[in-house]
Amino acid sequence: MFQKLKKTLYTADNPDVFVIVRAADEGSIQAWSIARFRAACVIARIKHQLGNVELLVPKHALLRAKSLGDVAREALVISRGNWRMETLRLLDAADKVAESIVHVSNLKQLEKLNVNTLSVSDLYCEIVISKKTVKYKGEFGAITMPVKFASPGSIGISLRYLAEAVKNLIATETVSLGIARYKETHVLVLASEHERHYIAEMRKKR
Repeated sequence: MFQKLKKTLYTADNPDVFVIVRAADEGSIQAWSIARFRAACVIARIKHQLGNVELLVPKHALLRAKSLGDVAREALVISRGNWRMETLRLLDAADKVAESIVHVSNLKQLEKLNVNTLSVSDLYCEIVISKKTVKYKGEFGAITMPVKFASPGSIGISLRYLAEAVKNLIATETVSLGIARYKETHVLVLASEHERHYIAEMRKKR
């Protein structure tokens, strides 16, 4: 499980991106990669001996790690008030503006849409969650997919970031798609039982 987890921990090549590994009482390992306006979260349930601690791990340590013990040796204990951890806690607790359940097979179409637009930077895509469908409307295409349940909402995000999050999904069937309000920003939450990806909204350039 850990070998598989390592491949999905980070979605950005950025020196400011760190991975947070958290050992919770219930025996789960939560690992997050987060930047100030962009975050991805992966949760994997594996056995561990760390106890109830919170650690900050540079992503280069994860690239070299062969076991959870290797990660722990290079980790830094997180101080209270660390903005990365606090941001993730707030995002986890944020009320959803809109939410629905979609099939991962449908989401995979976003990767194909993104491949056709690789030469475009900051590609804007609007996600609209309606009563029965989720619609993606971008400058170079659109996707409509059925949902199990939805409450209305919409958000504009980077299609490239969304495609990267979808690519890192390890869910096999369905995934929860939601929009949460964080301070003055709306955040797309793409989550399954094992992982969470957060993508902040972007303003469409006029």
